[in-house]
Amino acid sequence: MPRRIVAVACLALALGAAGCGGGDGGKSGASRPATATGPSTAPAPSPQDVARYRSEVAKATQTFAQGAQRFRDAVGPNSGSRQVASALEAFQADVRSAADALSRLQPPPTVAAAHRQLIAAFRAIASACQPAIDAGRSGDRSRLRSALRTFQAQLNGPLGARAQEAATRIDAGLARE
Repeated sequence: MPRRIVAVACLALALGAAGCGGGDGGKSGASRPATATGPSTAPAPSPQDVARYRSEVAKATQTFAQGAQRFRDAVGPNSGSRQVASALEAFQADVRSAADALSRLQPPPTVAAAHRQLIAAFRAIASACQPAIDAGRSGDRSRLRSALRTFQAQLNGPLGARAQEAATRIDAGLARE
């Protein structure tokens, strides 16, 4: 079920963006093209190794998706600044946990570059939460709204595109295994 990775990653990004509130953020299309990798000298992974990898990636992206869902459920139009900051901190922790789980995996050679790209995208998303967390902690609602709009634009634009591209490349590479 290789398409599961893309579906979960796309769902998670949509849910994360939905919880941020304000504006549509616009589409950026700022993703980078896939880079070619040289021929691999490593032995081909067994079907069991590929299945195990696919399962572990699905678990990591599910952690991301669940964090996005919890954030969306915890934040509403009447949420206080500190409540939003707390919910974003929890989301940030889930995103970091997903990236850490991915970093412990040994991907098949055909998806190694995309695997690293997904880890980097998750880490960038976690970092992008910080300005909104800081604004929420300060209690400055105007600054928080601005930071959330920026964060949502990043998720809907370059950060989301990088994560989706990586997940798509992983799926495509695993389909060839």
